[in-house]
Amino acid sequence: SEDAVLWNKLSTIVCIGGQSSGKSSVLEAVVGRDFLPRGTGIVTRRPLVLQLVKVDDEKAAEYGEFAHTGDRKWLNFDDMSK
Repeated sequence: SEDAVLWNKLSTIVCIGGQSSGKSSVLEAVVGRDFLPRGTGIVTRRPLVLQLVKVDDEKAAEYGEFAHTGDRKWLNFDDMSK
């Protein structure tokens, strides 16, 4: 499918920039979901390793995980940004 074209071409993306330069917005645009915290000042204060895993099962639910939260799966992306 046409959606798979970008998926097959991307291997690694690195976002580097100063404070409030849009790094988090770039990552969210790649993912296609809002999942990072929003606010003024410094909001995402540490390096973020983002790994996208493609599952061929179209019925599978989308979810997010953070390494520091153990096995917790975030099914509500709005809750992830809190």
